[in-house]
Amino acid sequence: MGRRSDIDWEAIERDYRVGQLSLRQIAQKHEVALSAIVRRAKKYEWTRDLSQQVRAQTKAGLIQAAVEESKQKAQEHVQEKLTESVQSDAHGILAAAAANVQIITEHRKDIRAEAARSKKLAEKLDTLMENATDAKDVALLVSSHESLVRSRTRLIGLEREAYGIGEAEPPPDDNDAIDLGRASDLRALIRGRTAD
Repeated sequence: MGRRSDIDWEAIERDYRVGQLSLRQIAQKHEVALSAIVRRAKKYEWTRDLSQQVRAQTKAGLIQAAVEESKQKAQEHVQEKLTESVQSDAHGILAAAAANVQIITEHRKDIRAEAARSKKLAEKLDTLMENATDAKDVALLVSSHESLVRSRTRLIGLEREAYGIGEAEPPPDDNDAIDLGRASDLRALIRGRTAD
């Protein structure tokens, strides 16, 4: 039997030096006679000296794999916690919004009730004004009217705020003169009555 020229002795030497396969396995893998590998190893003084390095590299690979797995688990844990936090925040936001809606709804009802009372007081004031004969009564009606106008101004500001129409306007200063429609009429009435 003649010599084969297609034998990859470099690959065989590499497998031999790595020491991961037995000589028989190397012979089968490369389809070469076991005796030919033994002779070549002896002739060129091959040693199976890379097995230590292979073991070291294997350990390093295992450590790297463990680190990667640990990183992956940590990332999954952080993502899970982040998701829980976002869901928790969403529940908190919904609960706070529901509480705000309830409070604002109650405020709106209260404001509407006060606005209705204010309207009734204005109607009463109109009736009283028509029947007022005494200057003291007229003066009292003017004062009552000014208080009613201040209250309604505050209510309008509160209502605008409760319905999100705009910023609540500050209540009028008690020292400010309120000279609106009826107030002017009432003053004129007082002047007319006191002149008599």
